[in-house]
Amino acid sequence: MLLKRSRPWWTTLLRILGSSGRGRSGVGSAMARDLSSEVVDDRLATYSVPVDRVSERLSPTEVATLREHGTLPDWFLDAVEEERKKFLRSLR
Repeated sequence: MLLKRSRPWWTTLLRILGSSGRGRSGVGSAMARDLSSEVVDDRLATYSVPVDRVSERLSPTEVATLREHGTLPDWFLDAVEEERKKFLRSLR
C-alpha cells in the first residue's frame, strides 16, 4: 500500500513519453525508468521514520494480529500519513 502511495502519477507519464514505441527500450525510456525509480525510492524513504513512530502505538493484540495474519489496524495507514506530514514539515 505504501509503495502505491509513493508513486506519483507523473512517473507513469515519464515512462510513456520516454518509450521508443517499438517494443524496445530506448535511452529515453531507460532514463525515465531510472528517474521514476529514484522518485519512488525517495518517497518510500520518507515513510520509514513515520512507520517506525506509528508502529510503536500498536497494542500487543494488534502486533500479534500483524504477525499472524499480516494485517494492520484500519487506523494505521492514516496515522502514518499524518506522521509523514509532520516529519516532512520538520525537515524544512
